[in-house]
Formats: sequence, structure tokens, C-alpha cells
Amino acid sequence: MGRMMFSGHRGTRLRAIENTAAAFAWCIAKGLDYIEFDVKKTRDGRIVVFHDERIDALLDGAGPVEGFSLEELRRFRYRDGQGIQTLEEFFEQVGKRARPMLEIKSRNSSRLVMELVRRYGYGPGDILIQSFDRRDIEECHALDPRLPYGLCLGGLGKWPLFRKAGAELFIGFRIGKLPVEWLNIDGPFIYDEFVDAARRRGLRIILGADNPERYFDKLDRWGVEIINADDGAAIRGMLEKRGG
Repeated sequence: MGRMMFSGHRGTRLRAIENTAAAFAWCIAKGLDYIEFDVKKTRDGRIVVFHDERIDALLDGAGPVEGFSLEELRRFRYRDGQGIQTLEEFFEQVGKRARPMLEIKSRNSSRLVMELVRRYGYGPGDILIQSFDRRDIEECHALDPRLPYGLCLGGLGKWPLFRKAGAELFIGFRIGKLPVEWLNIDGPFIYDEFVDAARRRGLRIILGADNPERYFDKLDRWGVEIINADDGAAIRGMLEKRGG
């Protein structure tokens, strides 16, 4: 395993408003390896950078993201005055100064996403594409099998009975022959037997969690290669102090 890499979860949720240009600028300034962010499709088929189903919590409006056109979404503002970004604007801002860790949140948007990935010249070492939904991964992989793909997992539970057998069954059922290289797993749901089963299949591990410092003692055991955190720079600093 090479050196540990660090990612900003939604850019950052602590130093700026998540999934905004300011959050991504912070990641670049801090020299993070990856910027994790989310994309959704608008009513008129544009790809925007946003996580939630609805805009209510973050923008000064109300309603589902997919119910608005891009022009309509442009009218809303975050509390700091920023507007919503398109995927094109994200790629123009970030370029290859950090690797995008792009998470697809809207179904039937893979073709639109991959067209932009190609337009902006991202190759196998430049980007990681992931989703909780296996259909997104299969569709994207069919359009470009060269790129690395990841499956996001949450809510696994600890399988208190038959932990090893449970892990094998879950991975066999949930992953199967899915063309993924990475698993992005929230810390509360990851456990030794699960990681063992995943790594036997050649899968690589991203630790994504609130307070990932709780799991520092497990990083080597789990073979974690990327930590995706709300403040990736702070987590990197903590590990450096530990000599990690």
C-alpha cells in the first residue's frame, strides 16, 4: 500500500458550505489529493453539484433539485451569497489540481456525466466515479471501462451473528461482478471481517466517516488508502502528528 491519501467530503462541511466553489477552493489550497462531491440532474437535463434531494436546507428556496431547471436553480443562493455550480463549472475550477471523487445522486444521468468527464479530459489516473446505486456504476463503466469506479456503502450493520459469513454473503450479493475497484465505507459500518472479505476480492478501501479519527488504530488493519473527511486537512495533520 502506498501513502495515505486524503479527500474533502463534499469539499468541506466545516470550513465552507458543502459542495460549493468555496469548499472546493479550500481543498485545493490545502493540497488534498481528492475532492469528493455529489451531482444531480436538473429537470432540463443539466448536471449540478448538490447532495440533497431538496434545496430547502442549503439554498433560499424550497423543492426538489430535479424539479427545477438550471435557470430556475440559478436564482437561489446559499447563505454566503454563492450560487449552485454546474459540473462544467466544477471541472473548470478544479481541473487536475485535485482528483475529483464524483458521486452520482440522480438516476439516468450517467450519459450526461460521462460526456462531461470526457470533454474535460479526465483519464484513469485523474478521477474516481462512485455511487450507492450499482446501476450508475454499470452504466458509466459501459461508457468508459478505463476509469476507476467505487461503490458507496452505508448502513451495513455489524452482523453481530455470523460476522464472517455475513460479510461474504453481503459482498457476494451486493457487489458480485460489479466493475468496481473501490469501496467507500462509512466508519460506523466497517468491521474486520468485512474488510477481509472485500480485500480478498482485490477491492480497495476508502474510509468515509464523521470523526474518522476514531478509526486511526484500524487504518493499517483495514488497508485504508483514502480517508474522505469533512476536514481532510485536519485529519491529515492528526495522522502526521501520530507518525502515520
